[in-house]
Amino acid sequence: LMAVGAWKTKVDDHKDAGSAYVYRVESNGSISLLQKVHAPDAFAHNYFGHSVSISGDILAVGAYSAKVSGKKWAGAVYLFRVEGDGAVSFIDKVIAEDGEQGANFGYSVSQSGGVLAVGARNAKVSGKKAGAVYLYRVGRMKASFIDKVVAKDGRKTDQFGISVSQSGDVLAIGASKWDVDGEQNTGAVYLYRMGSDGAVSFIDKVVAEDGKTNDYFGISVSQSDNLLAVGASGAEAAYLYRVGSMKASFIDKVAAEDGSADNQFGTSVSL
Repeated sequence: LMAVGAWKTKVDDHKDAGSAYVYRVESNGSISLLQKVHAPDAFAHNYFGHSVSISGDILAVGAYSAKVSGKKWAGAVYLFRVEGDGAVSFIDKVIAEDGEQGANFGYSVSQSGGVLAVGARNAKVSGKKAGAVYLYRVGRMKASFIDKVVAKDGRKTDQFGISVSQSGDVLAIGASKWDVDGEQNTGAVYLYRMGSDGAVSFIDKVVAEDGKTNDYFGISVSQSDNLLAVGASGAEAAYLYRVGSMKASFIDKVAAEDGSADNQFGTSVSL
């Protein structure tokens, strides 16, 4: 299965409500559209489809600008099940119980092994919009809250949760506006291990050794097995690391050979 978000599509008369397209990818390489889905409570400027993640038969779609209980831009994530016959059915709408206006819950989503991670890049932590990631266990009919992950050294506007990726029991979270040694918006990535009991433990904080102001390291993250890729759009680069039991080790830095300033190379990455 493949999901493609289109967060600016019009739904009925609702501008920028957003949609997601679900496709089946056959073994021979052919691709067929199964269904176009939107939020059952679609509304203008919800940006449904800004983030998508498929794991098994479960589709998670983020709508980071959705209004929740009168709170603008609080955000939500919608869960769907892709049936064997190709039909896509709505399961649950996930919101942060402590969500506040402007939190942007659903800006990023990632699924692995029945666990859903949701980034809320502007969630308040001790009164500061530092960002957070919420973890849920996805069941047949609903998602159950596990934990809320925040950076212990988080500061205002870090945008912790702007990107998120899971691989096995490792959770990677980008904070693209973290300041490093006085350099603003250099960026960082936090690594955590998720236990079978739902406990989350900190592993390592990764920063670029050559990081500079406005690199936005961590604006995108992706994992595969024990490899971690981190995008730094301001640096026009992507960094590759190997994740061990206690820390991440730098492997290489990648830049476009034909790159030029403001290409935003590194805005998205995938392993």
